[in-house]
Amino acid sequence: MNTHDTEAAGRCPSCGATVPNAFVLIEYEADDERRMYAECPACENVVRPRPSDSSR
Repeated sequence: MNTHDTEAAGRCPSCGATVPNAFVLIEYEADDERRMYAECPACENVVRPRPSDSSR
């Protein structure tokens, strides 16, 4: 099983739903920070997921 596809990329800033890594459209690093845009499976908007935990 590929856990990368089932891990969460973060939470949708619009509706709060969990955004799985499988929904990531683009991922890159800028200023030593991982950034991404993904499609929210709940509200179907393209969003920049917020980290799921507060440690990052």
